[in-house]
Amino acid sequence: RSGLRINARCQVVDLNGAVIPGLYCGGESAGGFSLHGLARCTVQGRIAGRNAAAETIKG
Repeated sequence: RSGLRINARCQVVDLNGAVIPGLYCGGESAGGFSLHGLARCTVQGRIAGRNAAAETIKG
């Protein structure tokens, strides 16, 4: 497996599983399986974008 590790909110996590604040990832940059590339990119991009926007609004 290669790529960045992410959680269900598409937040990048470090080797200890701790969230790296403000860093989101999805699609081919995220680690894990490489099947369903376009669908995975679209879904994870939407998840990451919505969570990043919510974080920005929260301040």
